[in-house]
Amino acid sequence: MNDSEFLSEMLNIGMTEYEAKVYFILFQLKYASIRDISEICTVPRNKIYEVLDSLEEKGFASKAGNNPLRYALCDVEKTFNTIRIRELKRIDRAEQYLKKQEESARFSAGQHAYEFHSKWAVENHLAALVKKSRRELIIGVKDADYLNKNIPEAVLRKLARKIDLYVIVSSEEDAEKIPVRCYLMRKNFLNGLFDSEAINMVKERAGDTKLMLASDRNTILNINENANGANGMVMRMDDSFLVGLALETLLQNIVKL
Repeated sequence: MNDSEFLSEMLNIGMTEYEAKVYFILFQLKYASIRDISEICTVPRNKIYEVLDSLEEKGFASKAGNNPLRYALCDVEKTFNTIRIRELKRIDRAEQYLKKQEESARFSAGQHAYEFHSKWAVENHLAALVKKSRRELIIGVKDADYLNKNIPEAVLRKLARKIDLYVIVSSEEDAEKIPVRCYLMRKNFLNGLFDSEAINMVKERAGDTKLMLASDRNTILNINENANGANGMVMRMDDSFLVGLALETLLQNIVKL
């Protein structure tokens, strides 16, 4: 039997080098003690115990005596039938997980919109949107503390110097918490915006809105929080006349503080 070929085949099915070497000896002997294996195998004796336990767990070997401790080779056909079943279950679990994630994302190619449901995703989308803004960034703030926690003061000040930054708050008290110039939305427009049917539908499903950001008139990020934690939605509407018009109307209804 070609040992290098044997080892290569075992490595291909996921065995470690030590496992493949010990299994090669056991495959030839069919039945062996730790001493039998250590006298032939190049694997350190103190590692052989651990390796045999691993091979037993994977179904390649089984204990066959205690004085001294011996191991027997398991039937190859049964071993690989067990492996096939185990691998198919693992693949099925991975497939179901990905389908669930795909469904939760609710990606729509037509609308260029998708949702995400984790703190990590929210933080990364927020950081990416802020970083890629080149001309203008509008930030609608419903929670000033959330803004300060998630966008560092240095980043806000840098944005204010480099691009048109509009941080829109609902009260002067919120403006005092934020380290850059803020804008106050006209009351009638504010009530109409945050009490609209669309916003109420989002609130019912996603929770309280924390921030709404519009970058360069083509990407909108809405960040919410509910009992399950942070979640958000990104809408990309490249060169959309209606989006540009809506944002222009928004900016016409704010006053500088």
